[in-house]
Amino acid sequence: MKIVVIGGNGQVGSRLVPHLAAAGHEVSVASRAQGVDAVTGAGLDAAPAGAREHGRPRPPRDRP
Repeated sequence: MKIVVIGGNGQVGSRLVPHLAAAGHEVSVASRAQGVDAVTGAGLDAAPAGAREHGRPRPPRDRP
């Protein structure tokens, strides 16, 4: 399966990516350094073709 890990260079993602790859998945990393903003969704259109979308970023909530 093709998987794009948002924040794949971060604390959790950097540990997750090798496990997914070892399990035989085709893993791509998306991060702020690559122009991907997980809050606004900017840059996600450049995710590799064929990757499934399982959690679309939500816009930030207004907090009182």
